[in-house]
Amino acid sequence: MQPISSIAQFFPKLQNLSLKGNNITRLKDLEYIAGPKKLASLRELILLDNPVRDLAIQKNGDDFSYRSDITKMFPSLQVLDQTSVTAAKISFGLGDLAAVEKDTAALPVPIKGNFYDSPGTQAMVHEFLTR
Repeated sequence: MQPISSIAQFFPKLQNLSLKGNNITRLKDLEYIAGPKKLASLRELILLDNPVRDLAIQKNGDDFSYRSDITKMFPSLQVLDQTSVTAAKISFGLGDLAAVEKDTAALPVPIKGNFYDSPGTQAMVHEFLTR
């Protein structure tokens, strides 16, 4: 991967990059082009047909950690492997609570109505913010 490290130097505003079928086996191999000062404008990255993707899916049973790791390396990424990065829904292991009625959903900690512990605190904060 070292030969493509010059991509970031010569094309710093590159927005779309396909590395499809390049036998990339480790995420570490992408560090040559990843980072805040390299390819900061990259919006789309294609890594299909690379062992790094296939190995991550085999290891974890899905591509969530693979997609998460790649988006950490390339924060400006919007499309990865021809799929929107924002398409993944975060559930925190609670499933779809919108489909469950409020009274039957059991969360580990009771939810308070607002941040303030008392009406006096709320009035003090409101007065402070309005000044």
